Amino acid sequence: MKKLIVFLILATAALAFAGPPSYPPGPWNTNSDGAATFDGNVGLGKDSPLAPLYIGQSSDTSYAGLAIESVNNGNTMRLWLNGSYRNFNAGSTTTLSYTTTTVFFPRGNVHISSTDTHGGYVTKIYEASVDIAAAATATLDLNIPSGWVVKGCQLHVKTALAAGETWDAELNDGGTEESIVSAAAVAQNTNVNHFGHADAGYGGTLTDAETDIVISKNGGGAFTAQGTIEGHCMAFGFDGWDNE
Repeated sequence: MKKLIVFLILATAALAFAGPPSYPPGPWNTNSDGAATFDGNVGLGKDSPLAPLYIGQSSDTSYAGLAIESVNNGNTMRLWLNGSYRNFNAGSTTTLSYTTTTVFFPRGNVHISSTDTHGGYVTKIYEASVDIAAAATATLDLNIPSGWVVKGCQLHVKTALAAGETWDAELNDGGTEESIVSAAAVAQNTNVNHFGHADAGYGGTLTDAETDIVISKNGGGAFTAQGTIEGHCMAFGFDGWDNE
């Protein structure tokens, strides 16, 4: 046992006086504390890297690029490519994507604020779909808050309605707020674009209460239970200012 203790003491002393660790031959630099820097480019999954850190994806998925994980709860930020789309992810959700010509916000929400607690100006996409039932109306439950301004809406016939049953649509807050379209076609892939204009001073249509889109059969009566309409509206408003 004494020999073992003596050996450990001598080994520890040898390591203490050995100086900084050595690194394999190559463009390494070390300082007196043993920290190393590398002069050159590093390739991960890529030969002949063209940048200091160059990653070659093995597939076009969010885990094939660069991921950074937080300390406590496993949240990740990911940077990856899908074809020509360069993507920024919060976990598995893409929040920003861009090509050489266009920037996309796939979640549709942009929040401009001085800090997280000081309110903010928000642009948001509200979306929903509805299957047409045997009833006089069908509702796209967008739930746009009261006091927001609707800039515009798009509607899309996902699956065709019954032949001859053209349809109307309106922004509705418990009553008609603004007409969107009248006698729209029933065919699949029919599209409707609408700019809000009921309150010109606000640059759109100001909601007086929680607002949805109501679909009704043109000319009255009940629909045949057939077809699906989906849609979304872009609206802007303010986040509440937190209490002190």
